[in-house]
Amino acid sequence: MNAVFTVAAHEFAAIYERRVFQIITVAFPLIALIGFAAVWFIQNANDGDDGGASAAYGYVDMAGAISGHLDQGRVRYRPYTTFEEGRADLLSDEIDKLFVIPEDYFQSGVVQSFSIDSGFQFDGADSSMRSLLLDNLIAEGAPSDLAARLKRPMSAVHVSLDSSGAPNEVNAPRVFFFLALAFLLFMSLVTTGGFLLQSLGQEKEHRVMEVLLSSVTPARLMIGKILGLGAAGLTQMMIWIAAALILINALPWLFPDLDVALPGIPQTLLAIAFFILGYMLFGTLLAGLGAIATTTQEGQQLSMLVNLPLIIPMYAWYAIVENPASLFTKVLTFFPFTAPIVVFQRLGPGAIEAWEVAASLLILALSVLLAVFIVSRVFRAFLLSYGKRPSIKQLWAALREG
Repeated sequence: MNAVFTVAAHEFAAIYERRVFQIITVAFPLIALIGFAAVWFIQNANDGDDGGASAAYGYVDMAGAISGHLDQGRVRYRPYTTFEEGRADLLSDEIDKLFVIPEDYFQSGVVQSFSIDSGFQFDGADSSMRSLLLDNLIAEGAPSDLAARLKRPMSAVHVSLDSSGAPNEVNAPRVFFFLALAFLLFMSLVTTGGFLLQSLGQEKEHRVMEVLLSSVTPARLMIGKILGLGAAGLTQMMIWIAAALILINALPWLFPDLDVALPGIPQTLLAIAFFILGYMLFGTLLAGLGAIATTTQEGQQLSMLVNLPLIIPMYAWYAIVENPASLFTKVLTFFPFTAPIVVFQRLGPGAIEAWEVAASLLILALSVLLAVFIVSRVFRAFLLSYGKRPSIKQLWAALREG
């Protein structure tokens, strides 16, 4: 076993020395942090509580639609009699934007906006003008709750039902958390699996494999490589999960009105279990492909045969989340090559039963054992083969002979 741990330690250290692996490990939490910070900044910039105007907009009202309410949050509106007057102040930077409400506004609903920029509008000005018009269109003396409801007519809450018909309210941040974990698992499986293939390919091409096999058996070499790269991938996933938990815990502080249902320890442990089994399955199969591939490039091409099933739930995530109890979703839940991703996607809305998780884990574990049994024979038979990929007949003979 010392040889196995030696190989595993070497592979673990080698992958963490790769600059690409380091960048990927840090990049995803950093991008998420920047995204949350940007959303928080934009929200506070648009909804400041100081009541002061940080922008000045002008308007020309030809339809008589506006009679007051010129203070809209951080925006102060200035009335103009003619378009020429407003345009002059716009060109001299007295105002940031000019709106023109035409005479037929009540029939057409069209409002023109003018600004000195490239034409791309991301400043929330249209939303501000919409709020101004609503304030003026609502009859004077109308109840404040009616006015508020007219400005925001609905706040959708999606409720799904479990197999017994009981409501299961979906929590958007929780769904997003598990969708993010599914994506990160996909990325980790693909990247660490790619590194495994690359390592095997380089060792075969540079004839290092003969030296390695002089001191370790093929089976121990295979297990050591899978364990070493798997430990690196698991460490990467743990960093991502920890960062995700920190961010999701910070959501109520950043957005006080947001209802966040945090994932518990069981869900986190399930995420780790599915990653380990998922990586063991894909890592073992990729090790087998690396043994029969004659070059690193050929191994990368063959890896698509293994990675292709992982892409299916990534493309079908919306159908899985919206219909977590459908036959299509359940088939993917029990299919070992898609189970790690799909279970994560179903844990988000909470629309997966305990027996389904247990059955999926059992099928995945049995698939790992079967893959190890098959690939170990292929690995031993063709690891030192060069120049020509073995045929189907040769592969079958190696499996029968063991």
